[in-house]
Amino acid sequence: MTAATDAANEAPTVEPVEACPVCGARERRSLLPEVHHIGVARCGGCHLVHATGHYAATYLSESYYAERAKLRQSPARPSARDIDRKRRNVQ
Repeated sequence: MTAATDAANEAPTVEPVEACPVCGARERRSLLPEVHHIGVARCGGCHLVHATGHYAATYLSESYYAERAKLRQSPARPSARDIDRKRRNVQ
């Protein structure tokens, strides 16, 4: 458990975004439903499309992700064929 997770289920803490990050308006229209307390909305003032919440900074810390990366590292390197396929998909 980290400081940025809920103790009961280890879910990351989501901080709500109450106002538009650009103009500060609080009026907004929901575009996508919230999933895990994060949705997508359009600002009523400047029409910016933004998230309605974000993960706590401590959850996104480098040390947190470094530990998770160690747990998820694959012992086998991807093949050259897989790497080429992924590069083509990005272009």
